[in-house]
Amino acid sequence: MKISPAFTYAAACAVLLVSAACGDTSAEVHYNRGFDYDESGEYRRAIQEYDRAIELDPNYADAYVNRGVAYDNLGEHRRAIEDYDRAIELNPTDAIAYYNRGIAYNELGEYRRAIEDYDRAIELDPSDADTYINSGVAHYELGEYRRAIEDYDRAIELNPTDAVAYYNRGSAYDVLGEYRSAIEDYDRAIELNPTEAGPYHIRGTVYAVLGEYRRAIENYDRAIELDPTDAVYYYDRGLVFADMGNHRRAIDDFNKALTLTEDPALQADVEKAIAELQQ
Repeated sequence: MKISPAFTYAAACAVLLVSAACGDTSAEVHYNRGFDYDESGEYRRAIQEYDRAIELDPNYADAYVNRGVAYDNLGEHRRAIEDYDRAIELNPTDAIAYYNRGIAYNELGEYRRAIEDYDRAIELDPSDADTYINSGVAHYELGEYRRAIEDYDRAIELNPTDAVAYYNRGSAYDVLGEYRSAIEDYDRAIELNPTEAGPYHIRGTVYAVLGEYRRAIENYDRAIELDPTDAVYYYDRGLVFADMGNHRRAIDDFNKALTLTEDPALQADVEKAIAELQQ
């Protein structure tokens, strides 16, 4: 059975520093306006205000951090990194600047550099669970699954109600073939966030690998209830129906998947599965 691979979620987007408390200087006025625009998703206008704040105070480290966040939110990660670099030059003990730069490197696939920044952020603030989660994501992407699990363990110690940490640790166990441990973590992720489709889908996939097809179908059903537009859910459920010998239901799911996806790779997989059933 060809099933969808496990994957991980990042803990959070880049962190925006709070607005200036007083805002009684010209630079702070523009900084606070930028903060408000950032909060409302008007990132270009936020950047304009941070530009002005930096013109008025070239050593305003927080303005560089928040302008970096705006660039990150626009997908301009290299420009974001330039701002985080400058913020770190001005304030080398700011854990958030390192954390945010790590996220930007993660987005660019530069996982080693991301890990270096997360490590530094942890040195400066060892109590932030999200930093451990995102460090775990970087290790996971590098195939360092045991190291990722260590990061998720620490994140869970710090925040035992974070569904993302359990889900991500489950994904690492999944890749290592430790399916029962993976299921335990997916169970906990679902308890904490029962309206997220992804954990049901991936838990169903683990049950499928274990040959527990009824439980797999139950999980795929729930994932589809929560997100009826994801073609992969139908495709994976169709594979299980095919293995159960229920070819009619399998074909129905494969056809539904074809109506929902424009991904050529998934289309090819679905068409191959249909052809195999029709032989």
